[in-house]
Amino acid sequence: MTVSVSILQLELELGRISMSATADVLVVDGNPLRDLLCLIRKPQSIVGILQERGIKGDAP
Repeated sequence: MTVSVSILQLELELGRISMSATADVLVVDGNPLRDLLCLIRKPQSIVGILQERGIKGDAP
């Protein structure tokens, strides 16, 4: 948990993936730890975006 999350007292909402948490998630076709280009080969490599409690764009 980060210090900023603790200061804001949002430990139960941020910093985790769960039903009650708030998160933005980017799903890419590739491993950004091995190949950073999978993050910039847009839109071919972006599989989905979960943002503000919903799926954005044309994600399958």
